[in-house]
Amino acid sequence: MTSGPNTTCEGVNERLDPGYRTKPPTSGEDIRAYCRRLEGLGHEEMFLRTAVACHFPGHVHLSEMADFFREYEQARAGHLALLRTIFRDRPESWFIRKLSKNLGVPMDEAREWVESPL
Repeated sequence: MTSGPNTTCEGVNERLDPGYRTKPPTSGEDIRAYCRRLEGLGHEEMFLRTAVACHFPGHVHLSEMADFFREYEQARAGHLALLRTIFRDRPESWFIRKLSKNLGVPMDEAREWVESPL
């Protein structure tokens, strides 16, 4: 693990929305406070994940991401809402599989998100 935020975002996929680059952590802001701030600004979970990978490389390993980001419910709901906007005509079963795959959560957990009202 590194000791603090990364300001260069080296190694982060350039094809992704670069907006996370313009929202670095503030001085002294830890990773959880940073995620809460981004969530409060209305960003969805994949944005948070990319921002964390950029500014806090190595702090959240891939195998830990689903658990780490579970507490950011608005961001997770935002990801589902984004999927529903982009893929309007897909069946619920598609959203369950897509959410499970994108966020690395079990199908049962994804089903709960998809079937619950936002």
